[in-house]
Amino acid sequence: MDQGRSAASLLCVVVLTVACQAGVAASQSAAPSTAVPPPVTIAPATTPAAPSGPSPTATPAPVATQAPAPGPTATRAPVPLAKARWSRVKDHAAFADAGLVAVAANVVRYVAVGVTDADPAMELTVPNADRSAVIWTSYDGVAWQREAVPGGATVALTGVISDPLGFIVWGYRGETQSAMWISPDGLRWEQVPDNLSLTGVAITGIARLGDRFVAVGSRCTTEGFAEDSDECLDEVPVALESSDGRTWLPISGLTGIDEPPNGLASSGSVLVAPVGQGDVYQSTDGAHWTKVTPPGQQGLVISVVGYAGRFVALGAKWSEAESGPPGVPARIWTSTDGRAWRTATLRPSSIGELDLATAHGDEIVALGYRLGGQMLSYRSADGRTWTRMASTPDAMLDGDDGDTGCSLCNRTQVRDLADGPRGVVAVGWTNLESGGARAVVWTLR
Repeated sequence: MDQGRSAASLLCVVVLTVACQAGVAASQSAAPSTAVPPPVTIAPATTPAAPSGPSPTATPAPVATQAPAPGPTATRAPVPLAKARWSRVKDHAAFADAGLVAVAANVVRYVAVGVTDADPAMELTVPNADRSAVIWTSYDGVAWQREAVPGGATVALTGVISDPLGFIVWGYRGETQSAMWISPDGLRWEQVPDNLSLTGVAITGIARLGDRFVAVGSRCTTEGFAEDSDECLDEVPVALESSDGRTWLPISGLTGIDEPPNGLASSGSVLVAPVGQGDVYQSTDGAHWTKVTPPGQQGLVISVVGYAGRFVALGAKWSEAESGPPGVPARIWTSTDGRAWRTATLRPSSIGELDLATAHGDEIVALGYRLGGQMLSYRSADGRTWTRMASTPDAMLDGDDGDTGCSLCNRTQVRDLADGPRGVVAVGWTNLESGGARAVVWTLR
């Protein structure tokens, strides 16, 4: 499945009056591991003051660019979330005819991924012959440079993570064929060669576990393909591992999990994955999984993120035994070990769902949609008690534009968010009245 395809169906279940968002960004970034990775051929990136000149392995020259701001000279103290406000980045050429679906960052730069969009009626996370993968980079979240992706034709990028070794980007080439790129610094990109381990696999999440990476996703069974079609009707879960992000091998003896995960989060030593219609599974090795669905969950866990050595699960409380929408309350659960979960307190509570989160210094911010399609934004200092923020990105899934004053907000989606050198950024796209799509970025500062 995209991480995109399964999450889209889950959101339809949660809020029937809200237009279905086409998936949660898979880009849930892994929490850095405290273990020291073994030496690999990709060296960790240095911290440049500005983009360096081409190297012998550099990718083709950037296209449709606006020059990025100079690189940071010192680490900035995070702006407390209580004082921060969301604002939309001014549109510029790098955002034209494209959409952003995932974002990650290190202390130097942000890296966002997406596709060119020749057919706006089609979901941006679905591969198409008229589309190409695109990577954007920024030092400040405001000025972005659009990079060409070697071998990225007909690929739909769906996820990106940041790691001490660099960045890993992945997506689909065809319905069930993974494509992957790695970079030590977000500027020089190398395509991971196709191999048997990636053949027929659709990756939905990658995270660090100790001294290695673990990827989860799905593989279509031999009998699963529809007749005369690449569409898969029968998927099984799959897990892969790699020490460097370049060479991937299947994790043997996969047990305890019957459906493909929708994503993957890590505390460094523990993995947690949302599966199916709201279940949660935990593993310490990527092979043996245990169902640990939060008690009293009664609905959907849409995504899980690693945060300061713990986990935060986001979604909504709903079950077929209840009346269902429109009385669906948004929910957050927290865990220190991925096994024992408790329901967090949202002040005030909201009718809708939450599905994205990222750490910001010692705090964490979460985004979602309330009934009617307007956005929700919460902040927390401990993951257990959350306060609704007065400011949200000016985006809406459905319905009229309310009080936002944005005539196109009902066609704008937020797909992912990440914290970086200048604070939190969120990414997505807007469908234009004239046709086509345009990438959108918001900052929280």
